[in-house]
Amino acid sequence: MIEPGRTYKQIARIRIEYLAAEPFASRHQEATISAPIFEGDRMYIRGEGALYCIGPK
Repeated sequence: MIEPGRTYKQIARIRIEYLAAEPFASRHQEATISAPIFEGDRMYIRGEGALYCIGPK
C-alpha cells in the first residue's frame, strides 16, 4: 500500500496466500486472474480461489 502524495511512500505490504485443498495442502502466493476493481475506498482482487476486498474496516 502506498500513501497518496507527490512522493512515493510505501506504508504497508500485503501478501495474499492461498491454502490449497487436500491432498495437495500447501501454501503458495495466490495469482490474480484479472485487473483490480476499485469502488469508493475499497479494492477488489480476484484470485485463483477467492475474491478479496481490501479497504478500511
